[in-house]
Amino acid sequence: MRRIIKSVWLWIQIIVERTDSWVLDNLRSRATLIAALIGTVLLIWGIATHNPDLGIEAVLAGAMGYVVGFVPAVLGGLIITSIHFFREGMPISNFPVILIQIMGYTYIAWLGRQHKHLAVERRTQLADSIHDAKVVPWSFVNEVRNSLLAMRLLLFVKKNETAEHAQLELIEDELLRLE
Repeated sequence: MRRIIKSVWLWIQIIVERTDSWVLDNLRSRATLIAALIGTVLLIWGIATHNPDLGIEAVLAGAMGYVVGFVPAVLGGLIITSIHFFREGMPISNFPVILIQIMGYTYIAWLGRQHKHLAVERRTQLADSIHDAKVVPWSFVNEVRNSLLAMRLLLFVKKNETAEHAQLELIEDELLRLE
């Protein structure tokens, strides 16, 4: 009997671990969408309750998360929310609403921070793909091509002996410049 209970318990733990892993992976992969939805809900909620501060605070939290960082954005959201709470003299019954509001601002600040890091990653990937060490820049290729063309024209155009000596000097100068 104990063996059966132990195997059932292990089976339940495995199912819970797999379910947790699946849910957390889905949340991580859709975190940007969730944060955008939270921001939209805060904006609509602010409009519906005739409180435009909610939308403004959400936008400020995301912008501060992008520009300054996550922690300053969260602290700014907490300060703005506490000022709003004490200024309006809200009753303690609104505490769950304020808690949800703070959680939303925190998630939006995280979204701003994520967008900043994604932008930096994209810029570095783009710079790495453009400036590949194995690829020669077009300006250098064109310079070498033009120099080789000029040397070929100077070598194979013969008019007289003095012109040929001057052409050889031009070719030597061009080769020295290319080195």
